[in-house]
Amino acid sequence: MDLTDILTQPVAVATAVGATLLQVLGVLPWVDPFVTVVFANIGTVFTALSISSAAIAPELAWLPEGTLKTLTLVAAGLYVLKLADSLIDKIQQRMDDDTN
Repeated sequence: MDLTDILTQPVAVATAVGATLLQVLGVLPWVDPFVTVVFANIGTVFTALSISSAAIAPELAWLPEGTLKTLTLVAAGLYVLKLADSLIDKIQQRMDDDTN
């Protein structure tokens, strides 16, 4: 299952659209702070999910391995995006410092 399949599943689309609408309408004021905190700590989230899906879930029948692996891949992608954004910011800052 690739990322396109994951993001186009009806449940994923419905969840994203529903959360967006509820946030816009002001029904869920906690969504923005929650997403901000999770993204700020995405490295820790990725580590916890990868350990859970690789080491813990196979040993415990009640933990869904497939779901944890999917969440781990999503967290990994977000973590890579965050690292790339940080790298781009540092490069731009260094270029700005050199031109002044």
